[in-house]
Amino acid sequence: MVLYLVMDAYHGDVESLLLKNLEMKNREKIIEYMASAVKYMHGEGYAHLDLKPKNILYRGSLGEGDLDIGIADFGLAKELHGEPEAVQSMSTLRGTSPYNSDPRKVYNKEFDIWSFGLIVYQILKTGAKTMTATELCAAVQKRKDKPDDTESFEDLNRGTELDFARMFLSCTIVDKEQHRCNADEIVSVFYS
Repeated sequence: MVLYLVMDAYHGDVESLLLKNLEMKNREKIIEYMASAVKYMHGEGYAHLDLKPKNILYRGSLGEGDLDIGIADFGLAKELHGEPEAVQSMSTLRGTSPYNSDPRKVYNKEFDIWSFGLIVYQILKTGAKTMTATELCAAVQKRKDKPDDTESFEDLNRGTELDFARMFLSCTIVDKEQHRCNADEIVSVFYS
């Protein structure tokens, strides 16, 4: 008996797209489609727990409007059962730092939202280069140390870029008492 594994073909990952000097409208499309993919995954009852630019794949082209985004590498993913939809059994998560550095340490959909927020930050703050792990870790530490800080975004243009900065801030809320946005709320930004 021969077993075949059939998968969709993708052209590359979001990390490789970040190496291109993308216009803001293209960055916006990437974020929009990523948000839709995360919303779908969460709607199916799964938490990925290792979202990062290398695990978000694309096919099609930005310029022609046929871009498609998919999420790969479900090695750490967990199916969530019941409320509060937290995976309690993970004593140590082996994911990619800094994307797995959520200070809340609750392994559920919120964990993915933290990672999504960091990817949004990376898309906003990189032009023709990807951020190093050290740069991203410094941004994460600053976010943990100063949860209300917005000065990191003073160099952004008003409008879309500032809206995405706010998205980053609401995805990476540190205080457990405050509401961290969910995938539905993120997607609604694009369709309201």
